[in-house]
Amino acid sequence: MGKVEEIGQAGTVEPDAGAHESETARLQALRREEARWQAETRGPVVGAQGERKESFRTQTMDWEIKPLYTPLDLADSGFDYAMDAGFPGEYPFTRGVDANGNRSRLWTMAQVTGFGKGMAWAKRALHARPGACRG
Repeated sequence: MGKVEEIGQAGTVEPDAGAHESETARLQALRREEARWQAETRGPVVGAQGERKESFRTQTMDWEIKPLYTPLDLADSGFDYAMDAGFPGEYPFTRGVDANGNRSRLWTMAQVTGFGKGMAWAKRALHARPGACRG
């Protein structure tokens, strides 16, 4: 990736023009390598062995799962690291709520029981163990 060259008039940092070109060239090279891998490495294996299922899909959203994900997928989707992934301890918290990850203390483990909404769970808990849900 290119280096940051200029400070704009409003005080914003603008990447140099070469940064975009080198990123484009890097993605084009990766696209060629992915096509080569598909033809020379994966293709013969799938041709000889097949796959367990006709289609691999996510359970919740029913999205197709590709056999390989690369930075090309992020580039094609318009992924913005700062907005979409963010940094640990900052919104949108996709990297966790602790700024130092789990380096300061162990992660929090919580058990989800799956008994519907809160009141339904409380009713079931009272039935299973009287006095358990009293404050």
